[in-house]
Amino acid sequence: MATENPLLQHLRMVNRGVSQTYKSRPGRGKTLNIAPRDRAAHGSALRTQLESFVPIFAQRRLLRAAAQYGQLPEGITIEFQSAVGFDLAFTSLDLPVSGIELLNVRVVDEVTYATCYVPEGKLKILINKVKAYLEQETATGKAKNAPLIESIQSIGLATIEALWTDDVDPPVDDGILQWEVWLRRDSLAADACVHRFLHAAQVIGIQVAQQWIEFPERVVTNVQATRAQLASAIDLLNLIAEIRRADLPPALADDPTLVQQDDFVADLVDRLEPNVEGDGVSIAILDTGIAHTHPLLSPVLDAADMHAAHPTWGHSDHHGHGTQMAGLALYGDLRTAAGTTGGVQLNYRLESVKVLAPENGIHPDQPLGAVMQDAVSYCETRAPFRQRIICQAITSPMHQRGEPSSYSGAVDQMAYGDGGDNARMFVIAGGNVPEAHWPDWPTANVSFGIEQPGQAWNALTVGASTVMQALPGSADYAGWRAIAGVGELGPFSATSVNWGKWPVKPEVLFEGGNAAIDPAGVDVAMPRTMQLLTTNRNHATRALSHTAMTSAATAQAARLSALVQHNYPDAWPETVRGLLVHHAEWTPQQRARFLTDDTQAARRVLLRTCGYGVPSEHDAIYSSTRRVCLIAQETLQPYKLEGTTGTMNELRIFSLPWPREVLFGLAEKSVRVKVTLSYFIEPSPSRRGWLNRYRYASHGLRFDLRRATETVDHFNKRVNAAMLAKAEKIEASEDEGWFLGSNLRTAGSIHSDQWTGMAVNLASRDLIAVYPVVGWWRECTDRQRCEANARFSLIVSLESENQNVDLYNEIAEELRVPLNTGLTNIIGGN
Repeated sequence: MATENPLLQHLRMVNRGVSQTYKSRPGRGKTLNIAPRDRAAHGSALRTQLESFVPIFAQRRLLRAAAQYGQLPEGITIEFQSAVGFDLAFTSLDLPVSGIELLNVRVVDEVTYATCYVPEGKLKILINKVKAYLEQETATGKAKNAPLIESIQSIGLATIEALWTDDVDPPVDDGILQWEVWLRRDSLAADACVHRFLHAAQVIGIQVAQQWIEFPERVVTNVQATRAQLASAIDLLNLIAEIRRADLPPALADDPTLVQQDDFVADLVDRLEPNVEGDGVSIAILDTGIAHTHPLLSPVLDAADMHAAHPTWGHSDHHGHGTQMAGLALYGDLRTAAGTTGGVQLNYRLESVKVLAPENGIHPDQPLGAVMQDAVSYCETRAPFRQRIICQAITSPMHQRGEPSSYSGAVDQMAYGDGGDNARMFVIAGGNVPEAHWPDWPTANVSFGIEQPGQAWNALTVGASTVMQALPGSADYAGWRAIAGVGELGPFSATSVNWGKWPVKPEVLFEGGNAAIDPAGVDVAMPRTMQLLTTNRNHATRALSHTAMTSAATAQAARLSALVQHNYPDAWPETVRGLLVHHAEWTPQQRARFLTDDTQAARRVLLRTCGYGVPSEHDAIYSSTRRVCLIAQETLQPYKLEGTTGTMNELRIFSLPWPREVLFGLAEKSVRVKVTLSYFIEPSPSRRGWLNRYRYASHGLRFDLRRATETVDHFNKRVNAAMLAKAEKIEASEDEGWFLGSNLRTAGSIHSDQWTGMAVNLASRDLIAVYPVVGWWRECTDRQRCEANARFSLIVSLESENQNVDLYNEIAEELRVPLNTGLTNIIGGN
């Protein structure tokens, strides 16, 4: 009989992966839905529209010269429009060799709009395309350029509306407003791009923010201008690709009720065992500042690790939210610590960056993403070698449809770094459902979208669940009840149910407290008994306070991330994120609430409401004899450049160290395999259609497990078309036994699923492939980008329902045996 050991380290799969030249299976692609056209009439109309722009080039040139804007590109911005309900072949409007640039793509009321910058002297390229459509045929007898020309309904000069890519209508009043502008780079460095715009904008009277955010194709900054000033900039500067709302500074709730428990704090301080010498692990809290002299925080928060986004703000906590986050990030709910005895180890330190101004929130005139970039830089400049968990629980109630913004894009850019060792781990709150909607739980949660920057692909976004049910004993709460039941989604947690293709958010849930509702089902409240106990900024008066919602959940997620990082010092941020997701489970109550039937639609609602569930702290850090977690940290090059065309390059196949004899011995008993693939993407958040070469993600990865009756050769050919002989085909149906399946698990940059089946059927399912799918890197002719390497963490666990089986030691023994050379050659396709 096996003895369960609860403190076994996860196992590493080292040198278990073999690279293989990769070719994806041919896809069908999308057929454009194009309106029927009268060739002569349609072509002549578009040609006339294009030719009408010829004198505008000269007019704009004279105006620019008279205004002395400085060195600006000569050209105009025009807008292409599709017919209602039909597609627009906008990818054919991006002609980088000629300098014609697709700036943005929008869909409004079933009409697709594409806005393009056309340099002087290049309009004739578009005119010639229409002329060829009118006069020439292809080898198949169709009009030349027909897919592009027939998809265009009309062409006009660009206005503010043509460059407006936000999800609300642009402002119509002409007062001075805050705008977010996305600047074309023209191969310039980011600072040169901004300075060029700054010089020209000053002539018009536009005030430009001091900070900006850099992306591969765009630079984003904020401006203060009237609508008329911005319209003039569009006409004359030729620098703006998109315009959006400037992000609103986040708002914080009032201080919650405080309680004094000095005896408890004194006892806990006596039991603290700080272990933070050297760099090690830290949690950087980007918030309202932290009361660093609090006796429960000061042992691991040096004054030198206190920063502020603006030098006049000071470092102290002006609100209380940051100090509350700090207590939860160190201890979790202090009620738990109150019930313990013995030493309390503190194995990581805290850092603080005050990113909220005492009066008006984050810099109201600066891009929020740039403020956060500076905040992270303060910490890294002070201590560049720490393994840092960046905790951000302040959100902005904008961009709730899942689409990238400059703010979320900046988070993704920081997390990605340069694709190597400077990757960063972000833990971000998903945002809260407004109090007025709590009585409509959980319907309101399903409809209320994750707040930004929670849509960031590379961040771990956190929602709230709850087990808290206790109501105060006072008569004021007679007849009241908890809104959410034990194990349910919390009343506050926002979701991504209405997002469509964008990432699954939140990925995980942590305790966020609960709310109560009166007998009439109208009034709501958040009593202290339904909140978490944590540290208070005014600790000299009252040492403890209460807090709740997704902020509280996020602080606890940062805590577990730090514990995982401390226990696995060489784990990448991709791995830390992966381990939390991998060891999350839906509660029975969450399954009962949202998994209303055995359909993909119901599973999608469960996934996009509760993420992957509630992580187990123990399981995220330790394996056991019957539940074994394997980790591989690997790199592959997804694409290569052949001439001027990007193609697929390689995949990686891993040999899983399954204990075959043990599995055969378990026979028809059930086992579960869970697979999580975690990687960070380089973002491209400019709104250029987010399709094909304009995809948001630089690259994508997927996994596929060998099937029970599949030979090694068949597996190789099924996942990799490069292994097929000429004209050879392999049939591939959906693999049974997965909970989510290949259609639900592929959103975003972390993919997790679980397979359940008989142990005997798993014995031969011992190979897993990690392979690339299309990203914008592949379409990039820059060899440095197209042939960049991509890191990933592959996490695989095997669990048996049999309490007496010892899987851990058997798998550990398998890992000590080198791979069979013959098997390696077969896997490698040599």
